[in-house]
Amino acid sequence: MNPKINQSRWMDGKRVSAACLLALVVLYLAVLLLIPLPALAVAPSGAPRPALPAGLTADPAVQAMINLVDVATLTTLAGDLTGHNSPLIDGAPYQFRTRYTDAATPAAKATQYVYSYLAGLGLSVQFKNWSAGGSSGRNVVAEQSGTRLANPCIYLVTAHVDSTNDDGNPITRAPGADDNASGAVGVMMAAKALKSHQFLCTLRYLVTTGEEQDLYGSAAYANAAAAAGEPILGVINLDMIGYKTNSTYNFEVIFRSGAAGDRQLVTLVEYVNSTYQLGLIPVEDASGEADSDQASFWDAGYPAIWFFEDSTDSTPYYHTGEDTFDTLNTTYAAQIVKVVVGTLAHLAGPTSPAVPTPTAISTPVLPPPAPAHASFLPMAEKQDAYWYTKSGRAACRTLTYNVAWCGFLPRR
Repeated sequence: MNPKINQSRWMDGKRVSAACLLALVVLYLAVLLLIPLPALAVAPSGAPRPALPAGLTADPAVQAMINLVDVATLTTLAGDLTGHNSPLIDGAPYQFRTRYTDAATPAAKATQYVYSYLAGLGLSVQFKNWSAGGSSGRNVVAEQSGTRLANPCIYLVTAHVDSTNDDGNPITRAPGADDNASGAVGVMMAAKALKSHQFLCTLRYLVTTGEEQDLYGSAAYANAAAAAGEPILGVINLDMIGYKTNSTYNFEVIFRSGAAGDRQLVTLVEYVNSTYQLGLIPVEDASGEADSDQASFWDAGYPAIWFFEDSTDSTPYYHTGEDTFDTLNTTYAAQIVKVVVGTLAHLAGPTSPAVPTPTAISTPVLPPPAPAHASFLPMAEKQDAYWYTKSGRAACRTLTYNVAWCGFLPRR
């Protein structure tokens, strides 16, 4: 998270004064008494919640991916990045005391560790260098290519791996367990769970540096993607997902009120959590809080959301030397990663090799352009669209609320 933000931001930034709150309550009661309102589900942040899709059917293949997120592996990876373990990096044991971006050797070791893990999964991995604000570093990005060649689509999960320490010298000590080894390990675990399956859309796994300076790494990546016209349809950012001391498994989903692309991502997150019975309680925050890497993608024009731990039970060790491995709840973090895996799997499209070749996607789904002399029915969510030509019948069926598969049946 951005070093300008301190631990009290959740109280100072999101809570109004007692007097203002009382006034709002009085006004609200007056409105209720004077105006009969229709029933409407409202998010905790106040953002109106549109109706959920008619149904999301649990996919056994997606369930199998979710099941690959195991606490033991996540715990080992978190221990490696926080100095609890001494993993082999470049052929020799290395113990992290910091991952601060301007601490050249530790930052390089951290990105090499992530690179080697993702490459070991069989993914195509690259370093992406950046330089900004007097700092420089490198991001790690792994890609899992989708089957769609025409009109490609990309979904991305990201987290920063760099750390900081406002109470001491971050060059020498900044363990950053919750902020943000938890998120970086979340990206790595999502890649582990998803990497063996084939999807319509490309999946990218991005681990950044420079976040604690001023979102430098993510800004460089998002701006380059936008300049290249990359069709990124959604981004999930994981920043601080590993602290939980009570048994109420809330987590925050931060997005922008009025941003349709963000809203669709949030709705699917909620639906995946419910359909696969993952036991979490997503709490909506439509404030558009821009203190983490998802803001770089917003600025570049892409839909994005931020997963953050329960703000009522957040780490008291934020940006200190006490943000250590032993403060993590890796069981809680693993459940959040399972939501990520299920959401990305449904967003990226079907996994069955028997489905027809995909065609264009849009949000919401519309039928592909009909040829001349064709007639067709409009397509709504979870409906079919088709048209007839002289040579046969073309048809499309929505499989999620932004992915359609289309095929053609020739006349006999």
